[in-house]
Amino acid sequence: MKRHLKMRFAGVAALLFAGPLGSLSEPLLAEPPAFSTANLDAVLWIQKSPEYALVSASQWRALAEQLPRLKRSGEALVASEIPADRARRRPPAIIVDLDETVIDNSPANAEAATGLPFEEARWQAWLARVDEQYAVPGAVEVLNQAAKLGFRVFYISNRECPAATAPQAFPHTDCPARQNTMAVLKRLGLPYANDPTALLLRNDQQGWAEKTGRRQHVAREYRVAALVGDDIADFLPREEAESLIDSIGRSGTAAMRMAQPDSALATIASHAGRDWFVLPNPSYGSWERGQGSRIACAEPKLSGEACAAAALATKQGRLLLPGDTQRLRLATWNMEWLMLPEVRDDLLARCVEGQPPSNVRALPCPRDPYPPVARHDANDVGLMAQYAARAGADVVAVQEVDGSEAAQAVFPGYTLACFVDRAHPQKTGFAIRTGIPFRCNGDLTALDDDGASRAGADMTLWPDTPHAVRLLSVHLKSGCFDRPLSDRQNVVCARLQNQVPVLAQWVADRQAAGEAFAIMGDFNRRLEIDAGLPASDSLWASLAAAAPLARISESEVYRPCRAGERYTAFIDNIVLGGALAELRRDLVHVTMVDAPADAVLSDHCLLGADLWAWPGERG
Repeated sequence: MKRHLKMRFAGVAALLFAGPLGSLSEPLLAEPPAFSTANLDAVLWIQKSPEYALVSASQWRALAEQLPRLKRSGEALVASEIPADRARRRPPAIIVDLDETVIDNSPANAEAATGLPFEEARWQAWLARVDEQYAVPGAVEVLNQAAKLGFRVFYISNRECPAATAPQAFPHTDCPARQNTMAVLKRLGLPYANDPTALLLRNDQQGWAEKTGRRQHVAREYRVAALVGDDIADFLPREEAESLIDSIGRSGTAAMRMAQPDSALATIASHAGRDWFVLPNPSYGSWERGQGSRIACAEPKLSGEACAAAALATKQGRLLLPGDTQRLRLATWNMEWLMLPEVRDDLLARCVEGQPPSNVRALPCPRDPYPPVARHDANDVGLMAQYAARAGADVVAVQEVDGSEAAQAVFPGYTLACFVDRAHPQKTGFAIRTGIPFRCNGDLTALDDDGASRAGADMTLWPDTPHAVRLLSVHLKSGCFDRPLSDRQNVVCARLQNQVPVLAQWVADRQAAGEAFAIMGDFNRRLEIDAGLPASDSLWASLAAAAPLARISESEVYRPCRAGERYTAFIDNIVLGGALAELRRDLVHVTMVDAPADAVLSDHCLLGADLWAWPGERG
């Protein structure tokens, strides 16, 4: 198949913490970044391993062994309009893909492994290097053997001709890819290399974008007896190929599906080695559809850096680990007055003095030293969406968000749900990756003890299953960051102290029920300092007295969220309890130091943790 390269992405820290997003005036592109080298092992395996050569040769040898049977069988792999009795008498043909099936393009793939993103111009330049393209082991010998036995060989490739000048009937007369490919076929000594009708490229004729139409073109005059390729789309129509890939599922493996006799994969397995001959290609292909590269970068359009991080996060989340488990990535983000801009403008025009209570739909008027509440325009929201995509979380607990509509543009591909019932625009809630089952449990209203505080949003992932996870999104009182809770000189400390027993009781209830759980959000408390205070003055001590807990910030170094930031410690956190506290975990901190200085984003960064590992369908 022709390679639409999607590079793999190496180095979690490098992707989450480094690299510019670019200015807002620049287009947001979907190409991966220039520093990616994660495709290196795949290319090296093709170029250096004896296993690759032997596996490839064995597939071609398997075809050679089947040639006598295929010639006399009368079976056709591609349906035609010709009556069956006449169709069986048509001359036999073999349809083969070219790239990574007959022709080894690993030198071109190696360019990507050294850090160059895919570019069509560079690919066309490779096609012109006729003398550097070699045959996949076994291809030339077996195809010539097939031709001697009377098989017509057709090369159907997604090497492209110019679409704008595609003729109504092939071959395309102004197609450099066709000219270069014919030259390669001749140099390698492949059969029918001098016959232009043996080569059918993408856009060689109007309507030939996909391979299905080209296979059907061959079937009008020939009985297609065998198919050879490195991609499932070399054997099935595009829609069926995508459905087959999707049927493996995020929480399954190809081996698991093959072991299920009624699965889509097991149903077609009888073709393998009989009339379908599949060559190995770990570098690229339709199989990537299920792994995150294209999903993560499709919507919204992401910069190369964000695309790389999003794809890496998504791919890691698709790995199936021992015990049928997968990585669970939890995150939290205070999004600083995230509202639709027109709603913000309307409410600010009718602002009230001081912070309005929970049951009042209003914004506070600006008052020195406090500026007007943040206004996020479309560019700001687009950048926030890129940072959310970098995180690639399964669930994000959000704070200071005016409900699901305000956050939807930041979290495409997620369900925004379980927001607290509060008139005030600052609400807590969740963004849950689409496909993960969940249940909203109602608000933890006791946190709003004075009618002017924020209730907690309570929900359960995978409800009513053995791997259910209870989550609480919180935004506690601000202003008592590391003082003793009993500090009566700080009125906020007293208010925060009133919220602590509510949280401790919620933790105790989860522990008593044997649940896995987490409290996620803006604690407005530096828990690393808090944990060193006397128990009576420590939020952490009160929670830890209710159940064995772990906090994701423990022993972690704080990184600035924005350029020039003055803060030095986490106030956002995730507290893990039950079985979650026992899992291996890695911190995920998506900083925004590369954002334009004038971008209105948030005064908090997205903070999360990879938990290795947890069962449950991820969607």
